[in-house]
Amino acid sequence: MMLAKTRKWGNSIGVVLPKKTVETLRIKAGDEILLDIQQKKDPLQELFGQKEKIGIAALKQYRKGLESRY
Repeated sequence: MMLAKTRKWGNSIGVVLPKKTVETLRIKAGDEILLDIQQKKDPLQELFGQKEKIGIAALKQYRKGLESRY
């Protein structure tokens, strides 16, 4: 597995392969390659799970605190 960066290329998105990978696998322009694509997750989401659920619960708790004060 390797990390590659996407770039805008006209109306498309291209993938930039690291030079070391290209040299190791002897990839040339025009070669067909097979990719296993997985979108990188947000590190905070990986640590704490769904951000939306945490945010909504925290907001409800905060609003309860405000209602009791005023």
